Amino acid sequence: MKTEKTYLYCRLADRIREYILSEKLDIGSRLPAERELARRFDVAFLTVRRALSLLEQDGIIRKIPRRGSIIEMLPRSRVARKRIGITIWLDAGADHPSTLTRLSVAGRVFGNDFEIIIVYITREMVEYGDWSPLLNSTLLDGLLVTVQEIPSLVLDRLGELPFPVVFEGFRNRYPGGAADLAGGMALLMNYLVGQGHQRICMITRSMEHCPWVAEQVTAFYDCARALELPDCDAISSGDYSRECGFNYTMARLNCAEQKPTAIVYGDDVMAQGGLDALARLNLNCPGDVSVVSRGAVGSLAMLTNPALTGLRYSNESSSEYCCQLLRLLVEGTAAEGMNSCRLIRQELVVRESSASVPCE
Repeated sequence: MKTEKTYLYCRLADRIREYILSEKLDIGSRLPAERELARRFDVAFLTVRRALSLLEQDGIIRKIPRRGSIIEMLPRSRVARKRIGITIWLDAGADHPSTLTRLSVAGRVFGNDFEIIIVYITREMVEYGDWSPLLNSTLLDGLLVTVQEIPSLVLDRLGELPFPVVFEGFRNRYPGGAADLAGGMALLMNYLVGQGHQRICMITRSMEHCPWVAEQVTAFYDCARALELPDCDAISSGDYSRECGFNYTMARLNCAEQKPTAIVYGDDVMAQGGLDALARLNLNCPGDVSVVSRGAVGSLAMLTNPALTGLRYSNESSSEYCCQLLRLLVEGTAAEGMNSCRLIRQELVVRESSASVPCE
């Protein structure tokens, strides 16, 4: 399995090798002009030029001024492997624990018949709306989307790609596997109420471009109504950062309203910022305020002081299902009814960041 960053021009060079073999071109034959290759493979002119330079380095072609690219050696004949793209955050890197798990599962499910291509997603794509690296992935045969910050307009355009798209992590119109957000929130809220908490606040990132966040907040308020908790409120703003967790916790605990006895955070990093705010205000966790996270599955949840209570969501079981589904869709063997989203249950993990409400 190829897991290192694979550049577009490298993949195009492979496609040109396959083109030479499929068209049965002989040594001495001339490849189509660079602009014709760009049109044929639907890539930029500069990408074609870099791919041809790579083929020239490998001795496959020789570029002759005013004559074009001449084939000097035939590529080795091989069965072309299908290419599966997997999105990951560039900031997180390929060595992030959840990414390593996902790539390991993908390697096991797809095997040597497929090539795994990492499609990096950047903060600039989210902030400035330039999604061309994702939408122009024309050299792929299937795409597993694991990044959640994708606006509705881009979701629409993903449906126009000429290959199957599967989502892992949240529910939308595409097939895949997603955490049961409503069920997970019910676990957290019932646990907190069982510990005597009546004033509970949720702090999470902005709902803009993030339908799963809206689903989380809706589930929070639904649980509050079902449990008859009138003093619950939610703050949805900013991003999943320690700074936002700190700032919104400070703002909520410094306001004139009754202070919450428990705070539910959208993820572990925000919860870490919340713990910083409690320390700044000389409040004890969990003695004064219990802190729980909707994530709390990775190493950060264990390294935080105190360790975070939260929901365990099995990345491995989710990735296994999504990769198997994508392989079936790419091969055209998916059974009827599989083209939908499967909800994956979460379980509550209680650690040191939460406790019962102290007697007043």
